[in-house]
Amino acid sequence: MITRLPDSNGEFTISDENLNRALEQVSLGFWEVNLVSGNFMSCTAQCKRNFGWETDRPFSYGDMLGRIIPEDLPEMQNQVLRSINDKTDYFAEYRVRHPDNSIRWIRAEGKVDYHQGVPQRISGTTSDITKIKNIELLRDELINVAMHELKTPLSTVKMALQLL
Repeated sequence: MITRLPDSNGEFTISDENLNRALEQVSLGFWEVNLVSGNFMSCTAQCKRNFGWETDRPFSYGDMLGRIIPEDLPEMQNQVLRSINDKTDYFAEYRVRHPDNSIRWIRAEGKVDYHQGVPQRISGTTSDITKIKNIELLRDELINVAMHELKTPLSTVKMALQLL
């Protein structure tokens, strides 16, 4: 455990415990998939939690794919392939089903590492964005209701103007 007070530049080092606590609070997990050795996957405990997996159990790439809602899986896999083929950053948002049947939204981001032009591994982060997605859905519903409520009186006014 390393803890230092800020130096003259205002920089300081925090302990692994504090870092892990901060990452857990924002549901940020780290993962890496080895593209050379059969998609072997390693990830942090928080990454496993994001997928509803027990942290003391091994978690494979296949296990991860098995948690993704089937309708979202093709797009997620397309994003991985696009990232590898186009040498671009990986970004995907998809839903996963936890063991209690709850549905959670995951945002996954990453980068592919190449050696002599051959993709070696892809690594990045996952975060649980369910709260953000729920707020977006509420916002969209509110906008739809407001638009409908505005259209009704405007239609009446429009008809009256047409009669005039």
